[in-house]
Amino acid sequence: MGENSQDFTSLGKDVVSRLASFFREYVHESDRACVILCAAKMDYLLVQILTRFLLPSTSKDDELLDSEKALGSFSSHILACYRLGLIDADLMRALNLLRRLRNSFAHETSSGSLDAAPHRDRIREMLAPLNFDNESEKSKKLFQNIKRSKPATEARVSFETMMAVLSVRLERTYHETRRVATAYTGTLLPKTRKPDSPS
Repeated sequence: MGENSQDFTSLGKDVVSRLASFFREYVHESDRACVILCAAKMDYLLVQILTRFLLPSTSKDDELLDSEKALGSFSSHILACYRLGLIDADLMRALNLLRRLRNSFAHETSSGSLDAAPHRDRIREMLAPLNFDNESEKSKKLFQNIKRSKPATEARVSFETMMAVLSVRLERTYHETRRVATAYTGTLLPKTRKPDSPS
């Protein structure tokens, strides 16, 4: 996404195949379940990116990233990845829109539908930076043709398309992320001095 983004149609047949597999994973779920599961998947990928980038935890449980810790929420994972330069502003915005969509569905008493106005609008907002052209539309049709128990609405297919794109972007980010390296690391003792030997 952003200035150097690629349309997902340019990512090759292997990635298109992975996108199709991603769709099949959620194709029979309700809209509500699909949104919640997709949000959980993106959150998991963000945690994997952060874990790969940050220095290892000093305890068995991650005192920073685990649930109910300092950076234990989906929103914190998104913000941390952005502030550390691991994702760009467009990707952060799309993930925050997904987070809001997830929160809306999680608090609805009915099953909910992606065709409802506020949800549909958020999906359009997420898709907007991709600038779909004719080739993109052709690729989208590949996923519209996946066998389903009932026909998918335009909003559902658009949501699945966006989730597949986000998944590919985050997987790529994970594979390209390297452990943090700093020009200077603070130390308790000067680097030239060693602790006194025990007497």
